Amino acid sequence: NEILALIENLPDLQQAILRMKHIEGMEVEEIARLTGSNPVAVRTNLSRARKKVREQFMKRNKEWK
Repeated sequence: NEILALIENLPDLQQAILRMKHIEGMEVEEIARLTGSNPVAVRTNLSRARKKVREQFMKRNKEWK
């Protein structure tokens, strides 16, 4: 639940791409086609989204300790 809440704070495109890849199990090429993007842009957005979620998760867990 915590991770899903962090995903909801991402920009819309990053949120959509992350959900398509990790929740719906789509391939990068399929996501690119659906978003009107290219595979490189999808991978870049995935990387940025993962990094942001990881940073926010680590920040929240530090605050709890």
